[in-house]
Amino acid sequence: MSEYEKLGVSAHKKEVHQAIRQLPPSDIPYTFARIILQKGRAHALHLDTAGTKPALAYLYWKETGTLAAWQWVAQDAIVMNIDDLAVTGFTGPFMIASNIARNKHCIPAEVIQTIISENQRYCQWLTNKGFPCRVAGGETADVGDIVRTIDVGITAYADAPPESVKAVRIQPGDVIIGIASEGDFDGPDGPHYNSGIGCNGLTLARHAVLRAEYGQKYPETVAPETPKSSAYRGRRLLTDTLETPAGSRTVAELLLAPTATYLPVLAPLSHHLKKYIHGMIHCTGGGQTKVMHFLQKVRVVKDNLFPVPKVFQMIQQEGNIPWKEMYRVFNMGHRLEIYIAPEKADEAIRIIQDSGYRAQKIGYCQPAHRPEVEVHVPNTDQNPIYYAYNS
Repeated sequence: MSEYEKLGVSAHKKEVHQAIRQLPPSDIPYTFARIILQKGRAHALHLDTAGTKPALAYLYWKETGTLAAWQWVAQDAIVMNIDDLAVTGFTGPFMIASNIARNKHCIPAEVIQTIISENQRYCQWLTNKGFPCRVAGGETADVGDIVRTIDVGITAYADAPPESVKAVRIQPGDVIIGIASEGDFDGPDGPHYNSGIGCNGLTLARHAVLRAEYGQKYPETVAPETPKSSAYRGRRLLTDTLETPAGSRTVAELLLAPTATYLPVLAPLSHHLKKYIHGMIHCTGGGQTKVMHFLQKVRVVKDNLFPVPKVFQMIQQEGNIPWKEMYRVFNMGHRLEIYIAPEKADEAIRIIQDSGYRAQKIGYCQPAHRPEVEVHVPNTDQNPIYYAYNS
């Protein structure tokens, strides 16, 4: 059993995918978000949450008294939705609704107010950037018998002409372009360094990195069923510092870095190169194996990945997590992949870089008898480690 599974979490979500097989398929097959065609329009209604990042925000808030981490969590929940929609071809207008479930004994009104206010502020920032987004309402439920602290989610809606929708039809011969998750990104408070952590794998990150005293002091952040040997087994405090390309950062800043949207680069790519792009994958749950859900007789070879960002090095070393598991759980340096015809790869990279993002060719696609992802771990010696993941 993997370390992630010991914590009651799954990267591949096999049970979930089995459960949703009974649902009718998307009206446009092989899309990243489910599509409904109605009255000549393609409609998408998408729901995602900030995962267990609120548990980290809760620790930070309880330890420091600052509400900033709740703003970051609100941003994460929005970005998880709109970037899923963007890789499907929707770049706005968007409507969002807030879905919050809290334990009122632990989460006071000021936290709820901060999250709801940040939803409005972030939507206004997106609108100012040219991606109209409005808050259409929401629900906040006090369900302390069910939720130990708080769950923060967003439902997002968008519609577009059916021809704007981008299906995932990855082909042998495609070049894979990765867009970095680490670096300086714009946001409502201006440019900021982002560690690259995104909003996935935070349960493993929190328990692998942080000291046992956090679990003792805040037992509400640990499921009672979690084995004691797996919970809060690291050596770090939230206030410990590490050196990054942007200078010294605390563990809290690395783990809670607000997820940056890829909308500013997805819009021009979709406009200029749509017919050459055979798939765009938002590497969220499942990390570098996310693409497995969309492959048909194709082997994806990722042999030129970005160097491993500091935050993932920390998690791997503190938790002694096998590299194969790290690449299945986390994005490990790029959260967006573009599968494109080889003759247009260089042009795509220029568009991405002109938009202010870092990109490089990270691999290629081959014919295969069954879907497979081959990952070559960077920063190794002359004989790189590689792992194969298959269905």
